[in-house]
Amino acid sequence: MADIPKFIAIDPPEIVQAVNELIDDINESIGVSGGNVSNTGTPTAGQLAVWADSTTIQGSNSLAVNNLNGGAGATEGTFWRGDGAWAAPMGAPITRAQIATMLVLPSTFMVSGFSTTGDRGAGAIYSSQAAGPTSPMAIQNASGVWFGLVINSFADAGWFGVTGNDVADDTSAAQTAINYITANHLTLVFTGIVKITAALAIPLSANWIITGNGAIIKQYTSNTPIFTFSHANTRLFEITNLDLEWKNIQPSTNTNAVVFDFTYVDGTHLFGVYNFLIDNIVAQYGYRVISNGSSNQQSVWGAIFRNINSYWMTGAFCYLACSDGGLPNLHFDHIYVLVQGGVTISETMFTITRPDGLFINNVEINAGIWTGFPTLFSFGAGGNNAGITLTQVRIEQATINYDNGYMIYCSQPTYIEGLLISVTVPAAVRLIGVLAHLGTGAVSIKGATFTVILGAGATFKAVQADQGKWTLGQDITLAGGATLGDYGPNIYPNRSPSIYQQYSTNSSTSASTVLTAANISGGSEEHTLNMTGAITGASNAQLPTVVDLVAALTPIVQGQTFKLRIINGGGSGAGVWTVTTNTGWTLTGTMTIAVGGWREFYVTLTSLTAAALQSIGTGTNS
Repeated sequence: MADIPKFIAIDPPEIVQAVNELIDDINESIGVSGGNVSNTGTPTAGQLAVWADSTTIQGSNSLAVNNLNGGAGATEGTFWRGDGAWAAPMGAPITRAQIATMLVLPSTFMVSGFSTTGDRGAGAIYSSQAAGPTSPMAIQNASGVWFGLVINSFADAGWFGVTGNDVADDTSAAQTAINYITANHLTLVFTGIVKITAALAIPLSANWIITGNGAIIKQYTSNTPIFTFSHANTRLFEITNLDLEWKNIQPSTNTNAVVFDFTYVDGTHLFGVYNFLIDNIVAQYGYRVISNGSSNQQSVWGAIFRNINSYWMTGAFCYLACSDGGLPNLHFDHIYVLVQGGVTISETMFTITRPDGLFINNVEINAGIWTGFPTLFSFGAGGNNAGITLTQVRIEQATINYDNGYMIYCSQPTYIEGLLISVTVPAAVRLIGVLAHLGTGAVSIKGATFTVILGAGATFKAVQADQGKWTLGQDITLAGGATLGDYGPNIYPNRSPSIYQQYSTNSSTSASTVLTAANISGGSEEHTLNMTGAITGASNAQLPTVVDLVAALTPIVQGQTFKLRIINGGGSGAGVWTVTTNTGWTLTGTMTIAVGGWREFYVTLTSLTAAALQSIGTGTNS
């Protein structure tokens, strides 16, 4: 700033003198007099030095940057303040980090960034406060005045210090943002790639939204959830438009790597998280997408899970257990699961233990090796039997590598429409069936297509019903090695009546023979086997393994019992048959059968891999 020029060559002289003396007084009062504008040397307190560009003062290049305050803080557009510090003139870009260095600020202004101009904190509005730090992200300027972040209906996570650069740890800033918007019923917007190293905890709250336009929240700590919900009465919220994943490309196999962890810690409450929407989510490289641990009370209900794509996860898509009441009104719509090539899955893809009014629509599961568990969909007993609906469910390009299981298990009234299954069953794998139902409610199947590639000795039965009232539509398509299978009585009236009694023979004459499953089963109530081979000495008739027996039984119900009579019809003299055990059996009572006689047993299936044989009597065959 230059001195105000004096008047010269104006008459009368006394007027000129008076005016010039007044100008001197003005210049002195504002601290500007000869030599106080610094364009040479180093300014001192009371002097004003204005940079014209990054290297010159007042248009002169005679003063280097380092000559002023050691260069600290001296940049283009700054000035040397009267208290001996460099500062930006009013109106220049101000980041939140610079607020603490400013003496005077407007009462309300917009910052140019959080830490640096142009970062994700840009656009936040700060306003001065009459008292202490009562607003979010409150900060004092150099004069001690408090300024707080102004938020109306939505907030950018960058306003709370989230960098979104996949380098800085954003956990603390993201948690601060979540705590504020959930407590104040606002919308929080994430952008960029948000690095976190701990779970983001959702507090007790209602009426809020967390969203992004494809933003990524990336968990850098293995086997750690991304979102946790641990309180009752967290409700009426929406999480949408986010990509949620773990840093490691190789997926975790620990059950703590859960995207949405609804494990309810406080077991004294009946309800937990309810009436909410999770929509348009991508989940990658973890274990479970949705989980509440195990045996929780009604921790999730009234929820909609929609448009969720799950890639390269190694566990279940959904595991919701319930120890009391039910899990009412759960809705899954447009769910896509792609299992990483070669990964073996040993969990049921959907487990909901006590569903009430469950609706699953447009679910597609692709690839993977499924082994070590009985089902892909398991809907257990309990609840209020409000019913289960599965529509447009597709299971494709998967290898089903487990014996004696069901792909869909339910114990409540169930309606299934548009089921498409196209899978490979490896050699010697005996899959009992696609569908099992152990309840008493009605089940309806309409519009199903089953296509399989069978290995040597493998079996695939499209429908396996255990009990209950069934209705099967006529539009069931079978291809490859798929067969329709068997199901309980009083269904599908176009089929032959169920077989209640069966007679078979075995003509073995060796001292030891292994019975086949067909030798001792076939009638749902009673089976008679005649050992017709002529033996002259004692011989053993070894039972088939329980696994082989279960594979042949249709239908099969845990706890099912039928009567078995074995006749010694071909021997003479000392040719006694003795029934001997095999894998999975428990034998009780006498097992020998004399020549020309018979012995009766009860066969009880205690599980799909265990059975008991109880001798109940003997007699003469005549």
